Amino acid sequence: MEKITEFRNTLAVPIHKLSIDSLVQEVCLCPEYFEDIYRLTYDEKQTVSWRAIWVCEKLSEIHPDWFILLYDEIIQRLIDCTHDGDWSRDGNIIQYR
Repeated sequence: MEKITEFRNTLAVPIHKLSIDSLVQEVCLCPEYFEDIYRLTYDEKQTVSWRAIWVCEKLSEIHPDWFILLYDEIIQRLIDCTHDGDWSRDGNIIQYR
């Protein structure tokens, strides 16, 4: 199974902070998984995308440099967002730059 599918399945079910922390730790240990987690922030299932954003928020605290090339994209998503809660965590991601 592709890692992105595994991550999506994990994020699709009710989740708690320990699960998020576990995903964050896994991505920190294998940075090549970052692209998959970030890609899931665009997932069609809203709960998956929100939880992927939560993981990215935590990752940005540890590895803000991973998001440098994404700042313009994140800012544009914040500007285009029509839902109050969708990208509030994304605003946190760019605060660590």
